[in-house]
Amino acid sequence: MSRLRGLLAFQLAFLTVGAVAASSAQADGYASVKDRYVAPTWTGCYIGYDDGYKWGRTRFSTPPTYTLNNPTAAVATPSTNGIEHLHTNGFLLGGQFGCNYQIKRDLVIGFEVSGTRDWGKDTAPSTLTAGAAAPATVATLTTETVRTCQIHVGPRIGTTIGGGTGLAAMVYGTGGYAGACHRTSQSGAFLLTSITNPSVSTDSFDSGWFVGTGVDIPTPFLLHHSFVQIEFTHSDYGSSSVALAGTTTSGRVENTTNELRFGFKYRF
Repeated sequence: MSRLRGLLAFQLAFLTVGAVAASSAQADGYASVKDRYVAPTWTGCYIGYDDGYKWGRTRFSTPPTYTLNNPTAAVATPSTNGIEHLHTNGFLLGGQFGCNYQIKRDLVIGFEVSGTRDWGKDTAPSTLTAGAAAPATVATLTTETVRTCQIHVGPRIGTTIGGGTGLAAMVYGTGGYAGACHRTSQSGAFLLTSITNPSVSTDSFDSGWFVGTGVDIPTPFLLHHSFVQIEFTHSDYGSSSVALAGTTTSGRVENTTNELRFGFKYRF
């Protein structure tokens, strides 16, 4: 009987050790699966298109010495309004390419290049008045500024939300280099045919910076590895020199934009 009890005790101990070992192996298996699951969901490169709307602002300024280049004028004819504010609001359409690497479940870093075709344009009237000795130099000027393109290049850093599942969205911040194509034109209704440069136009590619934030939302129900992007950014393109009508003097323009973009991307 004692031998039987010993055998039963040995079997019980063996089963207990086996159960503990099995439980540990199962836990290790779950940990292994978890580790494998943490393998990047957002890692990879993507390409896609963008559309949206942009609110632009151009500060057009002329120097106090802005005078009409009129050889018959006996006195200077400065501008009556040295600063004009124009608003180059308009739609945009473009594309982008980028890559992400998910370091861990809630940390994603990346890099992105985007370019857009812009339709932003505004005009503003201004008046140059002549001195008393040169009344014939009175002119009405029209200043026009147009933005036709933009490029953004910069890093991104994001975090996933929504439980870390494959359907989790990613919220991110971004910033970096910004460049834009601008054309500034000015034409005047001059009374004298001797006026130099009655109509001028300056094309420039202005460089600056941008900063923004956005969210990427997976859309596997539309296309595997696809996602939509919503992003808001502010860009500052610095200032550049532009020609002024009726003179050889130069003015300056300062351009900034705020934009809201929507896009559809495919990660491969």
